[in-house]
Amino acid sequence: MERSSHHGLRKNILILFLLAGTVANILTIFFYPEDGSNVFLSNILFILLNLISVFCLWHASSSSREQSKRVSRAWLFIALSQLAFVIGDVLWFIYESVMFIEPFPSWADVFYLLCYPLLLYGIFLVPREKTSKMDAVKKWLDAIIVLLSAMLVFWVMLIAPLNMDLKEDTFIVRFLSLAYPAGDIMLFAALLILLYNYPKDRSHNAYAFLILSLFIQILTDIVFSYQSLTNSYVSGGWLDVGWVIGYLFMGIAGLVQATTQEEHENCVWGLFDRLPVEQYMEDLKDRLPYIFVVFSHTFLFFYKEDQNTVDYQFLILIIGVITAAVMLRQYFVIIENQKLNAELGRAVSEIRAKSEKLQTMNNDLRHEINERKRIEEQLAYDAMHDPLTKLPNRTLLLDRLNHAIELSKRNSQYSFAVLFIDLDQFKSVNDSMGHSTGDKLLINFVERIEKCIRKSDTFARLGGDEFTILLEDQAEADDAVEVADRIQDALCEPYTIKDQDFFITASIGIVKDVDHRYEEAEAVLQDADIAMYHAKECGKAQYKIFSAPLRTEMLSRIRLESEMRSAVGKNFILHYQPIYTLNEKKLIGFEALLRWDHPRLGLLYPADFLEIAETSGLIVEIGDWVLRESCKQLKSWMDQYPQFADICINVNLSGKQFMQPDFLSLLKSILQETQLPPSALHLEITETVLLDNQQIVTDLFNEIHNLGVELEIDDFGSGYSSIGYLQRFPVDTIKIDRLFIQELGKSIKGSRLVHSMVKMAEDLDMKIIAEGIETSTQLSALEEMTCQYGQGYYLCYPLPEYEIHKVFLEQERLNSSL
Repeated sequence: MERSSHHGLRKNILILFLLAGTVANILTIFFYPEDGSNVFLSNILFILLNLISVFCLWHASSSSREQSKRVSRAWLFIALSQLAFVIGDVLWFIYESVMFIEPFPSWADVFYLLCYPLLLYGIFLVPREKTSKMDAVKKWLDAIIVLLSAMLVFWVMLIAPLNMDLKEDTFIVRFLSLAYPAGDIMLFAALLILLYNYPKDRSHNAYAFLILSLFIQILTDIVFSYQSLTNSYVSGGWLDVGWVIGYLFMGIAGLVQATTQEEHENCVWGLFDRLPVEQYMEDLKDRLPYIFVVFSHTFLFFYKEDQNTVDYQFLILIIGVITAAVMLRQYFVIIENQKLNAELGRAVSEIRAKSEKLQTMNNDLRHEINERKRIEEQLAYDAMHDPLTKLPNRTLLLDRLNHAIELSKRNSQYSFAVLFIDLDQFKSVNDSMGHSTGDKLLINFVERIEKCIRKSDTFARLGGDEFTILLEDQAEADDAVEVADRIQDALCEPYTIKDQDFFITASIGIVKDVDHRYEEAEAVLQDADIAMYHAKECGKAQYKIFSAPLRTEMLSRIRLESEMRSAVGKNFILHYQPIYTLNEKKLIGFEALLRWDHPRLGLLYPADFLEIAETSGLIVEIGDWVLRESCKQLKSWMDQYPQFADICINVNLSGKQFMQPDFLSLLKSILQETQLPPSALHLEITETVLLDNQQIVTDLFNEIHNLGVELEIDDFGSGYSSIGYLQRFPVDTIKIDRLFIQELGKSIKGSRLVHSMVKMAEDLDMKIIAEGIETSTQLSALEEMTCQYGQGYYLCYPLPEYEIHKVFLEQERLNSSL
């Protein structure tokens, strides 16, 4: 930091000396009395100014040594050039101001002339910018053109006339006299070298001052030469100001070169960085050859050969050389232009190829973007629509339904309705005919429904065979009912698929939002679903409108189903109703009847919960428990009462339980586990089981029959009874439904129907049991018809296990009395 401050202080002192010397010289020249003393003072100040400039240039050389030895040497020779000039000034001062003579030639002239080659060599050492060979040749040609033009002027205006005037003088006089204009030509050459090798870094300011110094010196020397020819030069006159300013800029150039980057930014000449000096230099270099060519050619018109100094042939020769140089330069320009045009053509071709490639890539990218956008739109569509029917899915429906709820909150006049649709027979068609047929059936169903609603309504598929319709902005409260009626009418026509007709009906639940009570879409769908299930319970193929009691009932069913799952094996119990021979009232067995000892609702009968068990799928688990518990209990009674070892147990089977793939294995396992004789087990099956999958049912019946287990058709005559079933399936017993028994004694037709059933069983060698005997009249009628077996409240109520011993005791008394 101290060294940097020291250098900065030294530079500031040098600047002050330079400026002070310059100002003093100028003041002396213009304002000091012209009595001879001004020449003395001017020479002294001039020598001092030059010495300061020499020191500045030497400082630039020493400061540039670390940067580049070549740069340091260049500034060293420039400093030596200036030093030679100072020595010449000192000698001339001695001649003029001490010895009061003005000799010519003198030793001062030797040092004055020595400064020109030293300066030219120093400028020549300045590092050149690396360029191509072609650019280097063009620069040299430009410099030659300018230099020849300048030499032409010097020769015609100065050298030739001076040579003519000095014909009578000695050789040394003539040589020294002609050397000064030649020196100016050297200065001009140095100026051209600097101009055409102008550096493009921060050192350009130093060379700019150097160029400015050379330019001013050349102009001053030209004027001095002219005044010398005309004997009008006065020492210490105004012309000396040119040399003063020239040497001032020379010193400043040395200081700028010696300035560090940090000092450069803080100095006054750092302001030159803001000026477009490089651009000015480039413009000057481009225009300078043309200016001098024009000047050299127009020079002929102004030149007058009145002193026979130069003839026209010489001028034309020189101009011819200049013209040849210009033509050679243009030739190289043409070659370069052709090369550039070729490169430009290749570049254009490459750019065109790249442009075409980019265009192709852009097209591919645009296509990819469009394809991605299409895929995104498709994914968004698929996320909101059913893939089979293309209808809105549950997600989109819920969104629109929530929107409808919000509208109904803001506008009391706005109302909407929801129709929840479930196809009644779709599952059987889909299972029997295959999924492809089921899919076509769904598509045809959708096409029919779409004709029954408005385009503004939302028709959505929730999944499987469940659909929903959102009717928005209903004008009348009964619009939803009218739509439901249209749908039912549209479903009356059969569906023809693969040359086969299918009839499909629908159960519809309707929710009307007339009192704006809903807060979310799921609640609306839940209530519509409740109404739909109520329609199914009421016989299907109809619609039901939701009401609050329906929700209460459904919630009760849901709660009951939840409680039922934990009741198996815990709260379920069996009651047993005895079965007797009607003629002797002899006990032949029991029918196991399921009861639910509910901790909250008390004793529940199958009618209270069996439907829930069927729909929830719990019927299979419950049925398996009933079968195992019944077999276990009968075996326990057989062991306890050996005299009743021939009794049997009747167990009711649901269709779902019977059709389970592992039912036969389960049956064998229970019989083996309980050690109950197979003949003691009678399985009661409703007629509806015989309707579906008849071949499977036939094979299963045969397997069960081969085990020794008897099969009974329960509730015979109440369903799809067909006498053909009695022939096709190995059925041992039929049980007459209680509805027919209740008609005994009330109508002749009812009595005849029961009589026909009894007679048919007798003819087919089948057992027959009458269910639901509740009066003596019914019992008497059955006895007259010779019906074999019966059960009912009139004979004995169903009893829990702990009261069955009464039945056995009563039978023992009856047997003993016989």
